[in-house]
Amino acid sequence: MLAQSCCQHGTQSTTHRLRLEIETLIQRLKRHCPLIRKLAGSATSSIDMLDKLHVC
Repeated sequence: MLAQSCCQHGTQSTTHRLRLEIETLIQRLKRHCPLIRKLAGSATSSIDMLDKLHVC
């Protein structure tokens, strides 16, 4: 199911949009909680791994 949606919409644009949304969210949260910084690192690295995956 996920692979199909990737093929239809293009993996690059989807992960790029996702990354932008997560980065803006992280920027807001960073001010409030130092723990978020650790989570932020793992979240962005997960998205980088998604970028490298070529499902189609």
